[in-house]
Amino acid sequence: MREIMKTQTHHKFMKREHRNVPDLGDYLPSFSVDEKTNIYDYITNYLIVVVLSTTCPPCRKALEVVYEFVNKTPNANIVMLINTDTESFLEVKELFEDKLNVFLVSDKLIRSYFQGVPWGLSLNAYGQIVGSYAFDNLEWFEKIIYPVKSLIIK
Repeated sequence: MREIMKTQTHHKFMKREHRNVPDLGDYLPSFSVDEKTNIYDYITNYLIVVVLSTTCPPCRKALEVVYEFVNKTPNANIVMLINTDTESFLEVKELFEDKLNVFLVSDKLIRSYFQGVPWGLSLNAYGQIVGSYAFDNLEWFEKIIYPVKSLIIK
């Protein structure tokens, strides 16, 4: 009996946290990105949502990909949700200036609505997820935006 108890305790770390995050075809739940604004307020005929954290090494590459993309496509409708400290948030916000909306969000919000970081979603006009991938390069970012690419004004 003692051996069984040890084994059960030992394998406890392998237990996965159960999360019910939205997937392709689901509608992104409505949530606040700041005191006054809801994520749905940014949806036009589409919205690209980028989720990053400064504690994630691949997120640095993802940040570079988004920067490159918005400089080539300045009219893209993108919201960036970032989990970081205030100083880094202000630097990222300044880096993107008026090219996209950047919001400081909690780790809890990210875990509640997204599969991880770096992550990207494309939403249709109704808030339905039509593209959803982890990304740290342009090829994977293109897969995220592919369903709405024809709607992006160049």
